[in-house]
Amino acid sequence: MYEVFEPFIPFAVGFIFFTAAIKVFFAYLNWKMGEPFEAYNKNTGMLICPNIGGVSGRIIGIHFVEGDFVKKDQAIFTIESSLAVMEIPAPISGRVKKLHVKLDQKITEKEELVEIICSS
Repeated sequence: MYEVFEPFIPFAVGFIFFTAAIKVFFAYLNWKMGEPFEAYNKNTGMLICPNIGGVSGRIIGIHFVEGDFVKKDQAIFTIESSLAVMEIPAPISGRVKKLHVKLDQKITEKEELVEIICSS
């Protein structure tokens, strides 16, 4: 009765071990990398400086003032680091409540930049 399945047993056992190894590998990657970093906190409305290459940078452009309405993906900051010059877009549409940085200020990753109140 089981003679029909005998040629497939080594394949089935190998497949089971292979899938288990893949699951362990991805579990290790998730543990090693930690939680994904979100640059915008929906609860507080705070935009945090994203990855700028692991180095400090400085604000070379602020494209709004407190109280302005910004649209999603509109450039709100220009940041210069030793690696590049990049624009930081608005993560949501809303009104700028408070600006936490100044022009020509040095910044690092995960530093608070601006607080935006979502407009419904």
